[in-house]
Amino acid sequence: LVGALLHGALPMLAALERFHAHHRILIWQAFGERAAERPMLGHGFGAIDKVWSAPRPAGVAADAAVDWVIENIHAHNQPLQIWVELGGAGAILAGLIAAAVVARLWTLAPARLAPRLAAFIAALAIALVGFGAWQAWWIATVAAALALFAADAPAHSVGETS
Repeated sequence: LVGALLHGALPMLAALERFHAHHRILIWQAFGERAAERPMLGHGFGAIDKVWSAPRPAGVAADAAVDWVIENIHAHNQPLQIWVELGGAGAILAGLIAAAVVARLWTLAPARLAPRLAAFIAALAIALVGFGAWQAWWIATVAAALALFAADAPAHSVGETS
């Protein structure tokens, strides 16, 4: 849906063209089509860079133009990648995990909440336009942030959890 919506808004996004906005929108549309083929369970974990050549479900014609756009690349959108690979079930699980993280953040005192929420929002912003979800350096970066915040955790005080 994001690719289709932004495609209609592309004239307004002309200032973003230097950031390859049109290319990203084409990628999102193409991967969105592949996600729609297997909406509930997806194409399988790690299939994002090979999904262009995956067999289509019965009755779905191959689209060479779509396949060319996404051949051997990733979705440049981690929620879309999760949907393509793990289907709606995986997308719902990822959404529940994100909601649990935010719910946990809201239990913190404001001084502790601010940097953690900023890191969460920064990671989400990058996840929406950038890198593949399972790249080792991305997972390591997020894990390093989590480790730094864990190391910053004070002893438990009344009414607050770390």
